[in-house]
Amino acid sequence: PTYKDWNSGISRIYNAWKLLQKPLVLADEALIESIDQLKNLWETDELRYVALEPLLQNEPDQQYYEASPDSLVLHLLTSGSTGIPKCVPNCNESVLARARGTVACHNFTSDEIILNWMPLDHVGGIVMFHVLGVYLASEQILPKIDSFIANPLNWFYWINHYRATMTWAPNFAFALVNDQAEKIKQNN
Repeated sequence: PTYKDWNSGISRIYNAWKLLQKPLVLADEALIESIDQLKNLWETDELRYVALEPLLQNEPDQQYYEASPDSLVLHLLTSGSTGIPKCVPNCNESVLARARGTVACHNFTSDEIILNWMPLDHVGGIVMFHVLGVYLASEQILPKIDSFIANPLNWFYWINHYRATMTWAPNFAFALVNDQAEKIKQNN
């Protein structure tokens, strides 16, 4: 997507930026020049942004925050399908309770090999799978969503290649796989 014109992606970023009271935006260094164009598009001088890569050169903070069950650990934005997204705060205990419940319900163990190509800014990617994998201390395979979109059959390749025991996808993924029916028949 371009940062010069309004599109669905830019609208989502703008709405999230406004909802979160115009926070500092972190971006890949390669995008900084493009992101600067948003100031004109959004007609604002309040957009602040910084490249992520230089921040990674800093030494880690040696002070650790001790979380309690009620500590906020994650804020997720809804899709905004009904307009402006909403911010859903998640506390430590609710995220861990979900992981514990999933493990108990399905008898998952640390032997699981989790395949998760959903991005970690999506509730499915972060809460349903990544946190679950950390909780289990299991192996995680995290291909990029772009690799799935480019070829939905990569999903099956990854399952087979990595011997994944657990995977998940939202409904749109199944539609993309179904669109590959002829290709699947040719490979049988």
